[in-house]
Amino acid sequence: MTAKKTIESNAWPVATTSGGPPADLDAIRADIARTRATLADTAAALAAKAESRARTAREQAMTAIKALVALAVALIAVRGAIAVRRRRRARRS
Repeated sequence: MTAKKTIESNAWPVATTSGGPPADLDAIRADIARTRATLADTAAALAAKAESRARTAREQAMTAIKALVALAVALIAVRGAIAVRRRRRARRS
């Protein structure tokens, strides 16, 4: 298809198929419909890819948060054990 704007007429040329005579209106409409379907598929694929990346980022963030919570719980447990041990030693003395 030709997409050059003619300078003399200041209008878009009629779409042609393989350089032949101008294509009929139904063929042009069918081509537009195919192009729209292709663009819709491409947009859907890009959206799915973006969602996949976002989901992966959320999962990684949740994993990091879980690790930090586990670390905090472990530190609290160790601190509690140290406090209990100190109290027992203090009672013995």
